[in-house]
Amino acid sequence: MATKIVLNKKNANDDFGILSIQSFNNGKKIKKSLGIRVSIDDFKYHFNSDFNSSNR
Repeated sequence: MATKIVLNKKNANDDFGILSIQSFNNGKKIKKSLGIRVSIDDFKYHFNSDFNSSNR
């Protein structure tokens, strides 16, 4: 099972999005919204690709 934090934007031009937890288990993708609104810059600063990488 792999789990990561993702940012969902409604429109490509938005400068904010909603945090969600996304997990994959036996080919099934499950996404649960946390309901937390975050700017794109804050997401990039706090949730970098090294943190979300499953190759750690």
